[in-house]
Amino acid sequence: MKEAGCWIIFYGFESGSQKILDNIHKKQTIEQNIKAADLTREAGIEMYGFFMIGNIGETEETVYKTIKLARRIKPKHCQFTIVRPDPGSDLYNSYVQEINKKGISWSEYYAFPRDVSKIPVVGTELSNEDLIDFRNLANRSMSLISLFKYAIKSLLTFKIKRFIRIIKIFW
Repeated sequence: MKEAGCWIIFYGFESGSQKILDNIHKKQTIEQNIKAADLTREAGIEMYGFFMIGNIGETEETVYKTIKLARRIKPKHCQFTIVRPDPGSDLYNSYVQEINKKGISWSEYYAFPRDVSKIPVVGTELSNEDLIDFRNLANRSMSLISLFKYAIKSLLTFKIKRFIRIIKIFW
């Protein structure tokens, strides 16, 4: 592919937890994702990695696995997205009654919402605030300098829960 002019591949790695990959019917394993990333890097092709936070069954532990996988794979470009139940999707159809009870109209969270806290969270015990915090942490975790600055800022602003989350990335 490299010889034919391919210079970047976009991968939907989605999660670092096999349980989550199975929950979303992703027919791949963590080991396959790592191998694909290693082979891509060996071939000299850039990688863009997509990861999702907030899937059905997501826990703090599975989010840490996702962040650790992203750090292991080291794609040149990386995007962490909070899962959004779009109308017509299996996720939306499975939780439509719960979504309707929240009273959030689709137009408030579709595409690129200004206020991501309006995305209805379904299928996980994590709160919207947790998911936003984890997404921000995941983005910063791809650079040690950025992560270090985030840790210092968390301590200086007494965001101890966030600081503990930063430490857990290395455990």
